[in-house]
Amino acid sequence: MDPNGIRYEKIKNRVTVYKKLRRNYGLASDLLEGVGLYVDVANDGYEALEKIRLNTYDIILMDMQMPKMDGVSATIEIRKDARFETLPIVAM
Repeated sequence: MDPNGIRYEKIKNRVTVYKKLRRNYGLASDLLEGVGLYVDVANDGYEALEKIRLNTYDIILMDMQMPKMDGVSATIEIRKDARFETLPIVAM
């Protein structure tokens, strides 16, 4: 508990961040890891799809302007798989 009486608990969820610019990825990753989240990173939409197929995530933070395959196209591909129908995907 901090001095203001706020109780903090470690969150044990897994998040993936798909990045275009290293600066944005670093800030997002640092913030998320700072609250106890595991962060995974992909460099483009194709890599994002591969990681999603091989791992389990609680939420996706999707860069909409990734190279090779943009975030909208990657999201459409993700949603084609019934396993990911309810997986939260947040546009960044």
